[in-house]
Amino acid sequence: MVNDEVPVAAPVAFNGQTLLNHQGFYFAVFPSVGGRQFEADNIDQMEAVGRYLGRMHQTGRKQLFIHRPTIGLNEYLIEPRKLFEDATLMPSGLKAAFLKATDELIAAVTAHWREDFTVLRLHGDCHAGNILWRDGPMFVDL
Repeated sequence: MVNDEVPVAAPVAFNGQTLLNHQGFYFAVFPSVGGRQFEADNIDQMEAVGRYLGRMHQTGRKQLFIHRPTIGLNEYLIEPRKLFEDATLMPSGLKAAFLKATDELIAAVTAHWREDFTVLRLHGDCHAGNILWRDGPMFVDL
């Protein structure tokens, strides 16, 4: 994104690599950047943030994610439901109601789920806390 002039706190490269692995754990190192929260009621700041978000999405269209999980029913609903069913993570008095509600959620989402969508890389955690402001916006926590 830096190459496309999107103001982001880019990860630091070590030996040309930004995604690092230590004992099976993947991580990245980012520089410390300063700023304040942007003012959502300031139209000039909102327009600047909007322009850069648009540029960020254009950058994301250039290629698919390589190191991101698949977003699907199985990964986000069915497998986690099985995990809760098999685990002892919640009080037994709540488990049956939780699993019933989860089953209803899975049924509702499945009824509307489509597999024929176009994948677009974007900043999936974009909120005011991830945008710092100095002379302009700086996006963090990508």
